[in-house]
Amino acid sequence: LTVGFRFYISSSYIAGLDAYAPEDAVIVDVVVTPGWGIYGFCLGAIGSLFVNHIMIYLNRQAIAADEMFEDKLAGVFVQESPTPKVAAYLHRFGAADANG
Repeated sequence: LTVGFRFYISSSYIAGLDAYAPEDAVIVDVVVTPGWGIYGFCLGAIGSLFVNHIMIYLNRQAIAADEMFEDKLAGVFVQESPTPKVAAYLHRFGAADANG
């Protein structure tokens, strides 16, 4: 999860620059180390996903309760039947190509 990298370049790596500057005249050494920011971002993203799942669950429960309440008011008895679960690789898609 932790990301860090190092980037090193000197003027000797650039072809044709040795005519204008001595070898190793310019050295760039960049080191990136993770700090609290990346950990805070990851914790925030995980927290956001967790809260989102809870809110979707509560929303679905509220919609189901509302539908059941409306059915009771209308005097309709609806018995829910579970949908059979089929693995995605066994599903037969009904899209037709140009030949039908």
